[in-house]
Amino acid sequence: FLRDAAGSGPSLKYAGSDVFAGQFGAWTPLGAEKVGTGYQVVWENGGADQYVIWNTDSNGTWKSQSDPVSGSNPALKAMESILHQDLNHDTIIG
Repeated sequence: FLRDAAGSGPSLKYAGSDVFAGQFGAWTPLGAEKVGTGYQVVWENGGADQYVIWNTDSNGTWKSQSDPVSGSNPALKAMESILHQDLNHDTIIG
């Protein structure tokens, strides 16, 4: 999941193991970006208007996360600009 354009990079990990589809119920990763020495990964809670941002180390291992926020939250909108993706499905990036 944390692959660059050349296809290299770490897998996303939680509690020492690779993250797998369905592990966190309706929460699914939407996008990731290398930031400093680690990655930031945006997760969406299914059809609910809830998002969290994971912070990982350089190996893709979870270190911390934000509190859940709505799609109108400024932190999520900032991540849209960084990832160049419409994460909250409002047809606007940023």
